[in-house]
Amino acid sequence: MNHESQAMTDEKARDAFEDWFSDGGEYPKDIAQIDGNYRLAAAEYAWSAFQEGWNRQALAAHVSAPGWTVVPVVPTPEMIEAYLKANEAYWLRADELPRPACKWRAGTPKEATAEGYRAMLAAAPLPEGQVKPGPDVHGAKGVGQFPDAVDDQRATSDPSRAR
Repeated sequence: MNHESQAMTDEKARDAFEDWFSDGGEYPKDIAQIDGNYRLAAAEYAWSAFQEGWNRQALAAHVSAPGWTVVPVVPTPEMIEAYLKANEAYWLRADELPRPACKWRAGTPKEATAEGYRAMLAAAPLPEGQVKPGPDVHGAKGVGQFPDAVDDQRATSDPSRAR
C-alpha cells in the first residue's frame, strides 16, 4: 500500500470513528483535539480500540481475498528450510530435462524461486485460530509441480511423458 492510499485509509478510519463517537456530529466537543490527541481520555482510548478493529478488518479483507495469506515478517527456520528444499528439488528435476538451445540448463530462476516461495508459504505458521487450507488453494500449482511450460517441454522431449 502506498503512502497516499494509507493516508486515505487513515483519514477514512478517523472520519468513521469521529462520526460514531460524536453520535453523528451531535456532540462535537466529544471529539475535540489538543495537539493531535483527543481532549477526552475516553475518546483517545476509544480511538485506539477503533484503530485496532479497523486495521484487523482491513487485514481480513486482504487475507480473505483469493491468493492472499498472512505470513510472519521474518521467515521462520522451517519456512527457510522449505524454500531451500523446494528450490533444490526444482533444479534437480530441471537438470534431468534436455537443455534448450543456447542455455546451459533447463528451467529458470524465476520458476525455481516461485516454487520455493510456494513451499515457504506452505510452511508458514498460521495466526491463532486460522485453519490451513487444503492443497492447490486458489488455483496455484502445488509445490513440486513444474509450470506448464516445463511440463510441455518434458512431453515434447520424451514421448512417453506425453500428457
